[in-house]
Amino acid sequence: MDTALSLKDRTILYELDLNSRQPLSRLAKKVGLGKDALAARIRRLEEEGFIRGYITMINPNKFGLTSCRFIISLSNTTPDIEQEIGAFLKNTREIPWVVRVEGPWDFEVWYLCESVNEASDFWNRFEARFGSFVENMKFSVWMGVRYFGRAYLPANQSSEIREQLASGPQKMKISGTDIRILKMLALRARMPVFEIAQRLDISTKTVTKRMRELEKKGVIVGYRLAFGLEKLGIKYFNIHLSLQGMDKEKMARFMEYVYRHPNVVYDNQILGGEGFALSVQAFSHDELRGLVKDLKERFGANIRKHFIAEFTEELKFSFMLPLEGKGNGS
Repeated sequence: MDTALSLKDRTILYELDLNSRQPLSRLAKKVGLGKDALAARIRRLEEEGFIRGYITMINPNKFGLTSCRFIISLSNTTPDIEQEIGAFLKNTREIPWVVRVEGPWDFEVWYLCESVNEASDFWNRFEARFGSFVENMKFSVWMGVRYFGRAYLPANQSSEIREQLASGPQKMKISGTDIRILKMLALRARMPVFEIAQRLDISTKTVTKRMRELEKKGVIVGYRLAFGLEKLGIKYFNIHLSLQGMDKEKMARFMEYVYRHPNVVYDNQILGGEGFALSVQAFSHDELRGLVKDLKERFGANIRKHFIAEFTEELKFSFMLPLEGKGNGS
């Protein structure tokens, strides 16, 4: 971890990640600082790259979008070609998240679509441009994704949140005005209500009411931080697990363990492929190995196999969903 980052600063990051829209006055009480001192610390964390932005997590399933995963292995590339591939993926509107990977493959991609045909069209476009460099591609669907928060930051014992980001298509009627609010909040979760109201030429009361309804319906899942993980000295991994012999009771114990472990920030249930993946953030490979050892000691009889991929560069993380034309009414 960056030695210049104090426990107080780590606690600020953790609390902001729980809810980046919370008022500074409330956060100041939680961390034991005056409001002005807290604001100064947050500005420093932003300027130094520990905080890269404020993200509104939006559930794509509420728009009838399915979360697909492409994992891509390459061959015969150069750094320039890999950079070109990364730029292509980053600039694809239907991709909210893409990472470079060290391990069994080279890129992992989250792709949003309304049908398998759309996913197929994307892959055809990719192959037409980069097919000569593709060694292998695996396609799967995320059936459920939960976010737990980064409880490791202040050395907490377990997360304070567990939120469902995706659990299968659940298309809802969402108005055009609501979509415009979501698009403004997607990369600016702390955007003031009065500014949203001014841009949309509606009242602040209307904006507040619509945001609360979007939260209540599960369209807005939460308000988080975009971290400079390398500044924090954090390494990012996926532990892929094939489970067997898990009855209801064993699965409940496993899921509770996942939730309670401070280094697990997401769990992913996958249709096609290994079946389950834990997104883990740790300060060292030794810390990761300790987690894997503990998993095996507790659940080894039910883990048929596992493998680990390290995310070396997060090229894109945004909940700017492909929402054009999704609204219905005002």
